[in-house]
Amino acid sequence: MTFDKETLQTLLNLPDIAVDHVVLGERKTLKVYVHSTLEGTNCHRCGRPIDHEYGHGQEIELRHLPLFAYTVVLILRPKRYQCRFCEGRPTTSQTLSWYTRRSRVTKAFEQQMLLELINSTLEDVSRKHAIGVDALQGILDRNMACDVDWNVIERLEVIGIDEIALKKGHRDFVVVISAYINETLHVIGLLGDRTKASVQEFFLSIPKRLRRTVQSVCSDLYQGFIGAAKAVFGKRVHICADRFHVAKLYRNGLENLRKSEWKRLCHILSKEERKSFKNVHWLLRQRRADLNADERRMLNRLFRYSPKLQEAYEACESLTAIYESRLSKG
Repeated sequence: MTFDKETLQTLLNLPDIAVDHVVLGERKTLKVYVHSTLEGTNCHRCGRPIDHEYGHGQEIELRHLPLFAYTVVLILRPKRYQCRFCEGRPTTSQTLSWYTRRSRVTKAFEQQMLLELINSTLEDVSRKHAIGVDALQGILDRNMACDVDWNVIERLEVIGIDEIALKKGHRDFVVVISAYINETLHVIGLLGDRTKASVQEFFLSIPKRLRRTVQSVCSDLYQGFIGAAKAVFGKRVHICADRFHVAKLYRNGLENLRKSEWKRLCHILSKEERKSFKNVHWLLRQRRADLNADERRMLNRLFRYSPKLQEAYEACESLTAIYESRLSKG
């Protein structure tokens, strides 16, 4: 795979840089060497703008969003500038807008990891994206402490509230608040606890001009989140349950029926017949369209023994189809 520098720079979608060259590393990793096109920075001591060049800092590597299944690592030597106002003339390394000082990833990559964590855990996302759990925890900690720049947001319209368990089986939760901004989903808030008071406080921190643009709040079924939304936005805003938790409810109903029906069938099926349905429970968790011909035949045989199970499976399929349809109020 080859790209000219201009195309690659467009795909990276990062300001104030130019691409020098690209190296294809191991395990489908693209190492993209870039340099800053921005001049000057602010002194870390006095805060004044400075532009007296003083060489470059140490090379840093920053994980960025993948391109065509390739892991992307940006390699940058930050410019250094000397302050002529402060005693001792200290130097400061330039930090560009698309990454945080001392971070190992870009802000765009951080946003993507926060979105991936919704309905998941640190361990799950760590395995999926080959990033350390400690690095993910660092992303959470940095964003937990950040204030939202409301000035860059024109409208919110739809807000989502969800919680993530930091580890499976633990009651250690972080609340993620997201919103579509310019048709792109962004995480706008991370809260360290899931109380109604904390969520309500965050909603009240949204400027009134933006609160007036909110049309609906999508939440899981936790009453604390729903109560906080109602307390701040009132009756004019629609409160809806998110797809994941509604689907979990009706899928749990199918799973409970499967267990009871299989227990019944074990008394009437021979040992060989039971063996022929090996792993059928996995098939019931998938859409019929995603099954191959042999898997569909196995399901059909099961449904001949259990019409109830067929009815429940088809009901789940119909409910899922509603979510995947583009429905309008008209």
